[in-house]
Amino acid sequence: MPRTAFVVVVLGLLGCGLVCLLIIYTTLAKSSYQINDLQQQNAKLAQQTQALQQQVAAEQAPGAIAKRADQLGMRDEQVLRFIDLRTGRTFRQPADEVGVPADSQPPAPPAHAKHAGRGGR
Repeated sequence: MPRTAFVVVVLGLLGCGLVCLLIIYTTLAKSSYQINDLQQQNAKLAQQTQALQQQVAAEQAPGAIAKRADQLGMRDEQVLRFIDLRTGRTFRQPADEVGVPADSQPPAPPAHAKHAGRGGR
């Protein structure tokens, strides 16, 4: 009987080993499917990202910006105004156009600058 018990123990160990291998391979196969699904999802997200980047690039094109500005009612300014930061005067360009005088008015001081001469009290 001792020999029979040894054979049963060895066969039991081999059976357990085979069951463990089956479980390991099943888990690896399941993980492989999950990895495959995640890779496909990653590829779809990369395509979406690329499409969005192309859309942003198209929207940032000067023609698209001009078209959108026109839709919003924005117009090109024909007469430009410049501020001389040293003197505070504004100048209109082109000042040499007939009927367009050069504007040289000092700008109104900002609201927070009214009390600046009093030492900040």
